Amino acid sequence: MIIGRDGRSLYIGVPGKDNERNYAELNGFYEFFTVKNLNCAGYWIKAI
Repeated sequence: MIIGRDGRSLYIGVPGKDNERNYAELNGFYEFFTVKNLNCAGYWIKAI
């Protein structure tokens, strides 16, 4: 898990893959950011 801040907003990210979108959206994660050149691996991001 990663945690980040942008101004006053706080975000968490959990590792995952882009093909897990349906499961991620059920848990409130709608943004996906890839890691470097790996198109399928990255983090699902959620504002808290």
